Amino acid sequence: MGKLISGIFAALSILCMLFAKGSAAQSPSGITIRGAVSAPAPDAAASALSSVPGAAIKVYSLDALGNKTGETIAASTADENGAFSLDLPPGATLPAPGLVVVSGEGDNSMRAFITGEIVDVNLFSEHAVHNLLHEGRGLDKITAADMGYYEYMGAREYELLENVSGDMSVSEIMAVLNPVSLKRIKCRGSAELNVEYIRAAAESRKSAACRFCCLAGVDLGGMDLNKADLSGADMNNADLSRAKLFGANLQGATLNRASLHRAALSRADLGGASLRGAYMRGAFMNRANLSAADLRGANLYESELEDATLIHADLRGASLENANLEYSDLMAADLRDALLNYSNLTDANLIGAELFGADFSGATWTDGATCGQGSIGLCD
Repeated sequence: MGKLISGIFAALSILCMLFAKGSAAQSPSGITIRGAVSAPAPDAAASALSSVPGAAIKVYSLDALGNKTGETIAASTADENGAFSLDLPPGATLPAPGLVVVSGEGDNSMRAFITGEIVDVNLFSEHAVHNLLHEGRGLDKITAADMGYYEYMGAREYELLENVSGDMSVSEIMAVLNPVSLKRIKCRGSAELNVEYIRAAAESRKSAACRFCCLAGVDLGGMDLNKADLSGADMNNADLSRAKLFGANLQGATLNRASLHRAALSRADLGGASLRGAYMRGAFMNRANLSAADLRGANLYESELEDATLIHADLRGASLENANLEYSDLMAADLRDALLNYSNLTDANLIGAELFGADFSGATWTDGATCGQGSIGLCD
């Protein structure tokens, strides 16, 4: 009898343990994170951050390339001081590999990896996420120390922030910082397989996503790459002549000596891209973003750059003869020794631009006047 009772108690104990284990799997994580959202203030330098009251906050996962995976797993709204708090879903741990807190949409989104209970979302946290993804760090290895290290901006980066407007979008500000703060990482995959993937995406009319891909020397001429994400890709010496790249993301890509002859790049993002010696004759880049792009020695003869953004772009020695730069923003761009003969600069913004040695012979100046022959460094 005693053995029977002992057996019953043992069975009940096991059942209780199993029940407790099952209950624990269904319990909430018990982790609440909190922080504040701040963003560049309009009409001030980008370094001057102010709180964002009522900001919509989301939490979701990123893959190693920075793409969103799955659905939003938590959401909240910041209070009148930009402060927020939210509960992580069951099973979450700290640090939370691959989980980011996101505020804003599109070009104005800012992210922060969740490495502790305090997660502030701002330009500096976006700078950290941007750098860590660009470096190719494994998401399961990102720590609070990593976030702190990459949130720090050096003197040169902070100087850039103090000289760009808070009216710029977050992605535009990041593009200005790219050449200084981002480390180039080795491209990914074989060029052959990457081209195969891109061609398959184009044939199925899907937007290819091939960030940091190896594409040096490949032939993508005439291909439909509208809205493709090729940011950070190595496309040195690639043939993209007559390619359709409307709205494509080429931020931080290297396209040195690439052919973009008559390529359609309207509304494309080439912020921080390297295009040294690129052949871009007749390219269509209306409303494209070329902020902080390196275009030294590039051939932009007869290119269309109406309403394009070229803030801090390096155009030293570039050929812009007969180019249409109407309404373009060339603020603080470097145009030293560039050829702008017979170009159209009507209503272009040249505030702070370096013009020493630039040839404006026959060009239409910002006020509509025609520059005389021999107009070097200024319209005469």
